[in-house]
Amino acid sequence: MILVGWLGTVGFAGMLYSSTALQRGLVFLHFVVWPVPTSLYTHLDYTFGENAVGKYNIKNVMVESGGKGGKEEEDLGIIQLKGYKLRPPLERGEGAGGDVIIFFHGNAATRALSWRKTHIKLLADAGATVYAFDLRGYGDVEGTPTEEGVTEDARAIYDYVRRTEAGKSIFVYGHSLGTAITSALVNSVCTNPGCIGPGKKPAISGIVLDSPFVNATFAALHHPSTLLIRLTVPYADQIIKNSLETKFPSDEYLGRVDVPLTIIQGRQDQEIDIEKAGGLALVETVRRKREERRGEQAREVKIKVYERTGHENVHENSRFLKDIDTALTEGNSNSRRSQILNAAIEYDF
Repeated sequence: MILVGWLGTVGFAGMLYSSTALQRGLVFLHFVVWPVPTSLYTHLDYTFGENAVGKYNIKNVMVESGGKGGKEEEDLGIIQLKGYKLRPPLERGEGAGGDVIIFFHGNAATRALSWRKTHIKLLADAGATVYAFDLRGYGDVEGTPTEEGVTEDARAIYDYVRRTEAGKSIFVYGHSLGTAITSALVNSVCTNPGCIGPGKKPAISGIVLDSPFVNATFAALHHPSTLLIRLTVPYADQIIKNSLETKFPSDEYLGRVDVPLTIIQGRQDQEIDIEKAGGLALVETVRRKREERRGEQAREVKIKVYERTGHENVHENSRFLKDIDTALTEGNSNSRRSQILNAAIEYDF
């Protein structure tokens, strides 16, 4: 039985090495669709509840993206990306909504997942206008996700928001796999280290990464799902490193730009090892790369470690709203001046 199990593990590792389709499926988990039916996602009173729709002035939004899924994919034409727009509650005052957050969720399920809806409502509670979308292959959006394809989708959303919310400060926020998409978007948008766009205004005012990973290789080498392969298959680490089609080099992308970055992660995260592959490893890498490029002119990088928090409930921590508010405030402030980079690590006991 042990031999059979080992042979099965080796066989699966071989399939993983040779099949990019299998790799993509495991990375994006877009085939996990929940809640169902997806036809109800645009029925806001049902999806959010009438009270929430009124409180946050929630609207359905559609953005067109080109359909190129990658070098091996056919051109799908135009893909209709579907999402939600939320406004801050009225009690936030007339000045609320001047900041805009584009939210990218993680793998599996959809934008209508219960705790994701809670997540984006909390971001609106922080005083920002929030856009949250399903990218290609997720929920009621056609297509199959690839690294190139979801980056194209993210850029289409950014361009739409930039036009729609002209003059406002734009922040990008990603959770889990969404942090990799966020980082790829930053790399696409920022054509100079300061990410300064037309009119000498920052194209992106700040980045918030919730439960991130350094890059796809680091994530795979330390993820629980690959543990059996890594323990039993000879040269498993090299196989993983050499076979991964999806790279998502967030550390490289974030190290190239000088945009304020806040990382938030739970110490109890069971999906991404915070020290070996997650936030603590990422902040050190980005800090070093930024210092090498910008020296004392590099902007601040921060990480918030929530001690009693896991992978999917960072937004439930009592400090979350305060930390988001701080990220928005510092992002706007840092848009107007350079600061000496200081990777300040804050712990929540």
